[in-house]
Amino acid sequence: MRWRAWSVLPVAAAAAGTLAAGTVLADSQRVLADSQRVLDAPGDGHGGCEILAATAGHAAGGKLKHTITMADAIQDTSVAPIVLIRATPSEVGRAPRFTLAPGSAGVSTRRSVDRKTVTYTITAARLRSAMEVPKTRRSYFWSANGCFQYPDWAPDTASGREQVKAHRFRP
Repeated sequence: MRWRAWSVLPVAAAAAGTLAAGTVLADSQRVLADSQRVLDAPGDGHGGCEILAATAGHAAGGKLKHTITMADAIQDTSVAPIVLIRATPSEVGRAPRFTLAPGSAGVSTRRSVDRKTVTYTITAARLRSAMEVPKTRRSYFWSANGCFQYPDWAPDTASGREQVKAHRFRP
């Protein structure tokens, strides 16, 4: 019995499809690993300062993107939640190297339609320059704060103290 090319084609096509699907899945997992989402415990914030979630990721064009979602609408961008940027975890408790906030130099700010989410984008080069860190540094540390007067940190400890998450400058 001789094998014919047309009898092998469906098997080859199925194998190629499986390989392609595996490659797409691997790529999507790599992309997902380059973003972080931190959920904040409900009820630990004060009034309009309650953070629900904070994310860090990469936007188009190599920009860094941070998003903070609040329980209540952000009435004015002047009181929007902020993202504190640090070079090392040991800097917690001291002044941050840079703050992503409305009006910060080089920071693009956008509020969602329901005004519960604020998104900040900045180029990695601008952030490196503002932090005064060398290009060899691969990551920075961030945390989100809901309000200045009554801080609600994301991420935070069980006792409500600020923690930081590492995030890479490049995906």
